[in-house]
Amino acid sequence: MIARELATTPSTASHFDFNVRAVPPTTPFWIAMYVASGLGTNLGDLYAQYLALGLVASFLLTMIVSAILIYADLKNGAKTEAFFWTAIVIFRAGATNIGDFITHNLHVNYALASLVLAAATIAAAAATQPAPGVASPMIDLRYWGAMFIAGVFGTIFGDLVAHATTFFAAFLTLGAALALVIYARRRFAPAAIMGYWAIVLVERAAGTPLGDWLDSRHGLGLGLPIASTITTALLLATLEWRRRAKSAGP
Repeated sequence: MIARELATTPSTASHFDFNVRAVPPTTPFWIAMYVASGLGTNLGDLYAQYLALGLVASFLLTMIVSAILIYADLKNGAKTEAFFWTAIVIFRAGATNIGDFITHNLHVNYALASLVLAAATIAAAAATQPAPGVASPMIDLRYWGAMFIAGVFGTIFGDLVAHATTFFAAFLTLGAALALVIYARRRFAPAAIMGYWAIVLVERAAGTPLGDWLDSRHGLGLGLPIASTITTALLLATLEWRRRAKSAGP
């Protein structure tokens, strides 16, 4: 049972006047994170390809927007989650650009890059601050740093699985892996912060074939605008489900 939706505490990680809080990781929360990963995948590709910005310009744009959103979330997150979820999506779009740059432009091996980024995420996650009573890390700058690295990992590892199989097979396989790791954490280590980040790693990876399967001609072939519209609608529907679940209580 969740005692409360938000746990707030004055941040010691910054010189700004932030009220850092944590969000309990319920089932609707994880599904929303997963769908947000798919939307971020679509938006990252949409920026780079359809707006002709290129990977570097797209990344810089998403990082500027993300910085504004993260600042707004750190200041106002106890009042509204709008900045949080928008930042999650835009941050994932920027991570998509970086992941593609690493593998497509720098030609780094997918498996090697995945291993390095998984280790980097774990190291960054170990520095996050656990929140008392909600089985979740505090949402501060350390949280966002770990989330970004996990997003880059998700882009590359999701592509690795898709290239080794198909977009649809990767969509099913990583989706099943996400359900399994969520169950495992709840069943065996519900308060483990590293378990939280293990789920983040899997859902970041699972979101890549979700977005690509909807978009790619090797999947449903809907194209980026339609795929982005679908993942946006799915995210909004999931957040509405989450809102209603919160209103209903434990």
